[in-house]
Amino acid sequence: MNYTPIRLYFTLLQPKIETVISTFKETLTSLRDPKYFEVIAKKTVKQSLWYWGRYVQLFALIPTVLAIFTLTYYTPQFPRLAKQYLPEADLTVKDGLASTSLQQPFVANLEDVVFIIDTTGDSSLNKPGVMITKDKFIFRSPEGDTQTQSLKDLGDFHFDKSAATSWISSHQFQIWLLGFLLIVLLAVIFSLSYVSFNILLFLFWAAIMWLISRLRHRKFLFFTGFKIAVHASVLPLIISALTFISSSQLIFFLNLFLFIFYTVSWYHSLTT
Repeated sequence: MNYTPIRLYFTLLQPKIETVISTFKETLTSLRDPKYFEVIAKKTVKQSLWYWGRYVQLFALIPTVLAIFTLTYYTPQFPRLAKQYLPEADLTVKDGLASTSLQQPFVANLEDVVFIIDTTGDSSLNKPGVMITKDKFIFRSPEGDTQTQSLKDLGDFHFDKSAATSWISSHQFQIWLLGFLLIVLLAVIFSLSYVSFNILLFLFWAAIMWLISRLRHRKFLFFTGFKIAVHASVLPLIISALTFISSSQLIFFLNLFLFIFYTVSWYHSLTT
């Protein structure tokens, strides 16, 4: 069977779309079906986590893809933006000695790090960052460790606005690739942190439900409480994702109320 590229794309994407639709349908069922707690009880822990994980994947994938599209759109424009916005300044290292047309000391504070150029010897590096002196390159780590390297080791070079624009223009793919890897890395780190933190919360709420059941002398499995916590967190997750830009204390308390409401409702139904 022959496929056009567009038909092939949608053919490959169809199973994923069907999975998303079935996940949404299950969420709607959980909100409308008063006996959904029976469905939760029959699920395995793996099935419950996979149901919740599909939403985590979806809401992590959307901003990641948008960020990559944005990077891809703006990368060809970086040379023009550099030519338009970079200051008319230069940095030259010759025979191990630095010189610059910048007013000194030049200090650029970038959140928790600092970049300093001072060939006069009047400045010191007292916080994490980098400093270029008359003949040295100094690096200070967040832990306070300082490393010093002679500028002779770097060789002679001249860097100015024209050189920066030329370098950016000839390294667009490398810049895009670095940005792509950084976006993916941040998405993975954020997703793993979010998943790990929430699994700890699920375990905490499962322990609370199990302990209450023991005090009430009711038979209740720890992992049933875990599955209840997982399913009860889905609606707050959806609301948080859809209202991320306009997040507020009201949204936080609404999500907390919904989580507690469904947790308590399903727990009560399973123990009565």
